[in-house]
Amino acid sequence: MLILKQKGELVVNKRKILIIVNFIMGVCFLVLLFSILFYKYIPSILKGSYFLYQLHTYFGIIFFILAFFHIYLNWAWIKKNLFKY
Repeated sequence: MLILKQKGELVVNKRKILIIVNFIMGVCFLVLLFSILFYKYIPSILKGSYFLYQLHTYFGIIFFILAFFHIYLNWAWIKKNLFKY
């Protein structure tokens, strides 16, 4: 479950949310990689197509938003390890 109930209040399970966010980011990254490869470099019927351009754009936006959410969820770890000196 993503949401746990402890002491009468709802607590979000950050670890499970991070697993979901990381998985979706991985899928988005693969779509971005293959869409740009097929759009620019790999000879196929889709080379230079508007569909791949749109696909790359939309998945790029989703990836960008998820990257900020990923940083937000990991901010405690980032502060602990990056700013300890």
